[in-house]
Amino acid sequence: MAPKLKRSDAGSASKPKRSRDVLSISERVKILEMMETEEKLYAEIARLDGKNESSIHDVMKTEEKISLLYRLMRIRLKHTNPLLSYERERERERESVCVCV
Repeated sequence: MAPKLKRSDAGSASKPKRSRDVLSISERVKILEMMETEEKLYAEIARLDGKNESSIHDVMKTEEKISLLYRLMRIRLKHTNPLLSYERERERERESVCVCV
């Protein structure tokens, strides 16, 4: 019987162990936007983005969860980021000026 490989020996000497590439939320949203606006095939988007076609399929399967998570992140950013809150105040000022005119 052949000896068992240790965890450190999982990748061979010529091929290192493959690292896992996880898509960020912004990358997933970008993929969803590409699917909506450009109406391309999964394979075309995968080629353009340098990802596997299966990753694109997974993004499309979880589209609702991704969009919900993205909206929640945007809301949290608006409440914590002073620059965004400043921009929000400026928008309110513009709206009040527009209503008064």
